Amino acid sequence: MIQTVLSLGAGVQSSTLALMAAQGEVTPMPDVAVFADTGYEPKAVYAWLDWLEKQLPFPVEKVTRGNLRDDQIKTRVRAKNRAAALPYFTLDPNTQDIGMLQRQCTAEYKIQPVTKYIREQILGLRPRQRAPKEHVIDLWYGISYDEMQRMKVPFVEPWRRNVYPLIEKSMRRGQCLEWMEKNRYPKPPRSACLCCPFHSEAEWLDIKNGDPEEWKDVVEFDNAIRKLGGERGDLFLHRSCKPLEEVDFFTLENAGQMSLLDECHGYCGV
Repeated sequence: MIQTVLSLGAGVQSSTLALMAAQGEVTPMPDVAVFADTGYEPKAVYAWLDWLEKQLPFPVEKVTRGNLRDDQIKTRVRAKNRAAALPYFTLDPNTQDIGMLQRQCTAEYKIQPVTKYIREQILGLRPRQRAPKEHVIDLWYGISYDEMQRMKVPFVEPWRRNVYPLIEKSMRRGQCLEWMEKNRYPKPPRSACLCCPFHSEAEWLDIKNGDPEEWKDVVEFDNAIRKLGGERGDLFLHRSCKPLEEVDFFTLENAGQMSLLDECHGYCGV
């Protein structure tokens, strides 16, 4: 018997997919939705998830690898950069060239906890125990048709099949929002960690103007990571390699610099 699991990012697309499934517009009904909590999501995401859970006829399980914020500060200091890397911007101390670290956070804080939950809680496997060779899990991802480039899975085991119902329906992100509005659902917040370096200028502005406590916290985090890059140079959350508290987001947004980098091309925020 094949079981259906929805990887729930609590963003626009995966929330739309969950609610469409609840209404029978996408079948079969998921057996469970799994939300991987990094411990550093905006308060609006946690509030949205609480609301969403009440709308769904199937359970929502919350899993976590740990607190991303704390792990970055404490583990990097203790283990000399052993923590899963965020795609921090780096400033070379000699050349002043701007670089970027390879992203590991999506895999370790989003994808792996969901896989671990499926293996242990659904399939009943022990750590390192071999999974079935036959197809037993359909894993749904809320990736829309206009974001097909996010279908990046380097290796898929025989026991699971990745399924993209929104792509199968040719639904774009804007159409997801239209569906939500048509069905009188509120607009979901963007699901992304507060410290995500892929934030656009508009998104940084939203954090700064929307919640003083969250802004204060992310500024403190940005200052705390500065000297943790070792030989790679200072680390920054913003692409300008300036401290967040010194960045003029409004000017950068008006200058069109908000599109220099796309948003996170992993499973964050869907």
